[in-house]
Amino acid sequence: MNKERLAEMFGIDTYKKENDRLANDNNRMAKEIEVQKATSRTLADTLIDLEMKLELLKKEPDKYIEEEVKRRMELFDKNYKDRLYHRAFAEGRMAAYTEMGIWRLDAIKNGNRLVMDKNGEIYELLQDIEDITADVNEITTTDNDEIALEDLIC
Repeated sequence: MNKERLAEMFGIDTYKKENDRLANDNNRMAKEIEVQKATSRTLADTLIDLEMKLELLKKEPDKYIEEEVKRRMELFDKNYKDRLYHRAFAEGRMAAYTEMGIWRLDAIKNGNRLVMDKNGEIYELLQDIEDITADVNEITTTDNDEIALEDLIC
């Protein structure tokens, strides 16, 4: 027999469920306290930074404006480079999709379809393929032992 059964048989309250609930509440609250501490540290750092900027603005407005313009230009340059970088990818993707669309339309017009192999390469699957063999009678030899096809000779 286990302890819970014995306690239940004799009517003894072990308060195990209550203890587990309180322990879970305690753990949850400890995590919440850590989150609040981190938030308060961040807010305190932001407040200190803003107070330093305010003091600089009061004492040396020209220097503050110069630093702020420099900081914003650095941010703008970084964001501008990122936008250009992503725009280049987007334009390349659009060009590829456009080309694939035209390639697909051409394949459909020719009565074929596009297929992809296991490596991801896309090919046009030709539907009506004829096996063309050269007619031996059409091949002639010229004076200098070169082979020429009759239909290519003008």
